[in-house]
Amino acid sequence: MGTTATVLVALAGVAALVDWWGVARGRLGVEFIAKPLVVIGLIGAALAVDTGAGVVRGLVVAALGASLVGDVVLMTPDARFEAGIFAFLVAHVLYITAFLETGGLDVGAGVAAAVLIIGIGFGAVP
Repeated sequence: MGTTATVLVALAGVAALVDWWGVARGRLGVEFIAKPLVVIGLIGAALAVDTGAGVVRGLVVAALGASLVGDVVLMTPDARFEAGIFAFLVAHVLYITAFLETGGLDVGAGVAAAVLIIGIGFGAVP
């Protein structure tokens, strides 16, 4: 990981600490700024890393973008729970696809994990 990516990950870490502080102190304004900055920093870091795997990087950046959308939607006063959860579902599908592209996740394990997650979501698995 190069200097730019390292700095962006560090900034994302600082933003996460600021976000946690804001949440602990009930400072919504701080949270509204810091929480999205965490993911924006991670998106920047993902773009700064030269992996040579453009498809995987694109999938990870898209997943982070969907996570950002989910965070922002769920932070709003009139949070649209379904829209936020859908954004995170899209993010997870993109992450799984990225793992499959790298060969780092066995398809059978991925399907089993998806079934387990869906089962937990519907209350079928305790």
